[in-house]
Amino acid sequence: MLTLKKVTIAPPPRFQSLRNEIENARNVKTVSMGRLRDATGKDRLGKHVITEIEKGLKRAGLRSKQALTLDQNDLVRLYVTGTSVARIIEASHKCDEAADALLRDAAAGESSLSREKLDRIRDILDEE
Repeated sequence: MLTLKKVTIAPPPRFQSLRNEIENARNVKTVSMGRLRDATGKDRLGKHVITEIEKGLKRAGLRSKQALTLDQNDLVRLYVTGTSVARIIEASHKCDEAADALLRDAAAGESSLSREKLDRIRDILDEE
């Protein structure tokens, strides 16, 4: 019987470095296409370089909902897959009740966190 072994291909070091930077930015960051081109080690953006960027991002566990372009000055928002940020970004691009609920919950969590911080600030000021 033939058994297949799953092989994981490590991302190129420059894409892994980019992932580390995005993780340090709380899993989402906007970068230029020129920056992504540099991660491939190439000098110019072209359709083959775009394909290489897409593969490098995928191997590094990074995604963008925007199309990658040939203009080095265009900006692209990247995020780490499987994170809370990823779920929110992906939900914002889906049109269904589950996505709507996730977005509502994310917004409610943000506002309640802000309220908690404000309440704590008021408590500290009242103590003085």
